[in-house]
Amino acid sequence: MAANIDPATVSGGVPTAALELMDTAARTAAERALAAPGRTAAPTAWFSRFDPRRAVPVTPAVKVRSTITTRHDGENGLLVHADLRTTGPGRSRSTTAASRRPAPEA
Repeated sequence: MAANIDPATVSGGVPTAALELMDTAARTAAERALAAPGRTAAPTAWFSRFDPRRAVPVTPAVKVRSTITTRHDGENGLLVHADLRTTGPGRSRSTTAASRRPAPEA
C-alpha cells in the first residue's frame, strides 16, 4: 500500500521497498513492467502512478479509504479481504497558472 501513496513512486519512481517484499516471479514481472511498459507489461497493473510529463500533484496529501473483513476458514485459518482505495488531487501539466487562480469573490 505504501508504494501506492508514495509521491516518488506515484510520479514514476521505482517502488524499491515494495519490490523487495515480492516473491521472485512477481518481482521479475513488476520490474519488467516498470522498465519497459507496454500492452502486456503495464506498471499500473502493479502500482498506482501517473506520467509526470502530463500530470502533477496539487498537494502532497493522499487519502486512503479501506475496508478489511475477516472470517474463519474452518480449521485452516483465517480469510482476510482488504479493499483499499487511494485518492490524491492532481492536475494536468498543461493547465496554465492563470486558470488555477481562484475566481474573485463577488
